[in-house]
Amino acid sequence: MRRIKPPKRLEFKEAGLAASKLERVGLLATKSRIAILSIFFRIGLEKLHVTRIYQILQNNDYPIAQSTIYNAVDLFVSAGVLAIGRVTDGVSYYELNEEKCISQIVCRMCGVRQNISDLPLIECCRREVKKMDFDTDKFTLTIIGVCKKCRT
Repeated sequence: MRRIKPPKRLEFKEAGLAASKLERVGLLATKSRIAILSIFFRIGLEKLHVTRIYQILQNNDYPIAQSTIYNAVDLFVSAGVLAIGRVTDGVSYYELNEEKCISQIVCRMCGVRQNISDLPLIECCRREVKKMDFDTDKFTLTIIGVCKKCRT
């Protein structure tokens, strides 16, 4: 499949990740789909509803109809790219359907995220869960603080 560059007005570095993911699951990587999925790669573990996605795109001068977002999100859920994280008051919140184990540190100042899956703490948690004979659907550890760059 031909790789489509991200829209010029929306320059999320995560656009390449989004395009690759769409291609891996066999979906056409249109500019709108790349823009929508890029937001999920950018925010990581946060769950988003369609109205919030629309606001983010509008704030980045990306013209898109909410119906396009609904259609894309439904398609992403069907393809296994997104999962419905929760439904509150009839509003569905979506999240990336990536790994069973997500561990990261997040800077609350600049938003930079770093994977920490190699920490001994993660392996310790896995061992303890196994000892308890517990089937894990998903394991998430997020440590929020301030990175070295933002402290200086």
